[in-house]
Amino acid sequence: MRRSLWWRSLQARLALGGLVWVCLGVTLSGAAMTELIDRHVTAQFDHEMTDHLSELQSLYATSSSPTALARPISDPRFEVPGSGYYWEIWRDGSPALRSPSLEGKDIVLPPEDSRAERAGLRGAALKLAFEREIRSAAVDGPLVFAVAVDESQLKAVLDDFRKPLLGSLIAVAAGLCLAAMAQVAFGLRPLRKMRVALAEVRAGKAETLPEDFPSEVQPLVTDLNDVIRINREMIQRARAQAGNLAHALRTPLTILSAEAERLAREGRPDAADAILQECRAMRRQIDHQIARARAAANRTIAGPQVKAAPLAGEVVSAIARLHAARAVAFANDIPADLEVACDPDDLKEILANVLDNAAKWAKGQVRISGLALDRQAEFVIEDDGPGVPAAKRTTVFNLGERLDERPTGSGIGLTVVRDLVALYDGAVVLGESSLGGLKVTLTLPCSRSTDFGGSAKM
Repeated sequence: MRRSLWWRSLQARLALGGLVWVCLGVTLSGAAMTELIDRHVTAQFDHEMTDHLSELQSLYATSSSPTALARPISDPRFEVPGSGYYWEIWRDGSPALRSPSLEGKDIVLPPEDSRAERAGLRGAALKLAFEREIRSAAVDGPLVFAVAVDESQLKAVLDDFRKPLLGSLIAVAAGLCLAAMAQVAFGLRPLRKMRVALAEVRAGKAETLPEDFPSEVQPLVTDLNDVIRINREMIQRARAQAGNLAHALRTPLTILSAEAERLAREGRPDAADAILQECRAMRRQIDHQIARARAAANRTIAGPQVKAAPLAGEVVSAIARLHAARAVAFANDIPADLEVACDPDDLKEILANVLDNAAKWAKGQVRISGLALDRQAEFVIEDDGPGVPAAKRTTVFNLGERLDERPTGSGIGLTVVRDLVALYDGAVVLGESSLGGLKVTLTLPCSRSTDFGGSAKM
C-alpha cells in the first residue's frame, strides 16, 4: 500500500492555499494600516507643534519684557524638566528664552540647507523641530522661535496604536484561517459523502449512489452509476455465457464417457481408459475455470455482508447427509454474529469443499469453528483423520492432486478453495488438528469498504 502524501490531498491543498492568502492579506493590510496610522499620528504632532509655535510667538509678542513671556505656554508639559516637549527663542543669533523643560540646554537645529536632518538636544535626537524666523524693526536682528518634541514621545504614541492593532490582526488572521478551513471542509463534504456512498455500494448495502449531490458533483455521480450498472450487466452476461459454455462442453464429455464405457464393455479397455482419463481431466478444468470465473465476477460486483453461522449450518447439514453412511459427527461452533464480506455461493463452495474433504478422511469427527479478527474472519475446520504430511501441504492444492485414490472426487476441491479465497484477499493454511487429523484455517475479509480518502488496496 503506497503511503499517502499530504500534497496529494485536495483538502490539504485548499486549506494551505487559504491559509497562505489569509496570512499574506492580513500582513499587507497590517503594513498599510500601520503606515496610515504613522502618518496620521505624525500629522497630529505636526499640527500640535505648529499651534504651540503660534502660541509661543503670540505670548512673546504681547509680553512687556523681552526676557519673559506674557504667561506660560498652555501645555504644562513644557514646564516639566525633561518632559520631551521643548521651546526656545533666539534673539540676534543667541538664545534669549527657553522652556523650563530644557533645564538650561539648547535645541540644536540642523543647518538651513539640510532641513531633512533631525534636530538635536546635545546628542539626543528630536523627532520634530519647528522654527519660525521673524524680523522686527523694534528688535536688532532676527527672532527665531523653535518648538521641538522628543522622538520617544511620538514612538510611545505609535506603540499605543501598534500593539492593539497587532493583536487585532492576529485575532482576525486566526479567525479567517479557521473560517477558511471550515469552508474547505464544508465544500468537500459532498466528496466525503460520495466516499461513504461508494463504500456502501461495495459492501452491498446499496446498488447505486444517491442522486442528491450538488450540481458540480452530480454529473460525476451519474457517470459512476452508469459505470456500476454497465459493469453489473457485463458481469451477469459473462456469468451466463460461462454457464452456457460449461453446459455445452459437459454434454459432449458425457457422450464421450458413455462411448468409453461402451468400448470397455466390448473388450477394448486400453482405449476406454485413455478416453475416460482425458474426459476427467477436461471436466476438472471446466469445473475449475467456471468456479474461478464465477468467483471473479462476484468479487467485482459488490456483495453483502453474509452471516456465516446459518450458511455454515446449511453446508454442514448437506455434508452430514452425504456421509450419513459413515456416521461422521459434525460440530458447528461458528458464532451467530460472525459476518463475512463474501458472496454466499462462494462461501458455500469454500466451506463445502473443505468439509467434504474432512468428512472423507475423518474417522468419526469433524469440527468447524470461527472467530472475528481485525477486519477479518477466521474459519477453522478440523478432523480426526490421518492428516496431511508437512511435505505434502503445498502440493495438495495442485489441480487434480490427490494423496490417495480411495476416496471419491475429482481432485479440484482444495484448488478451488485456494483460488476462491485468494480472490477475496484471504489465505488458506494447513496444519495439525488437536483432533489428530488435518486442520484447515481459512481467512476471509469481514468488510469490503475501501478508504477512498487515501491509498487502498484494490
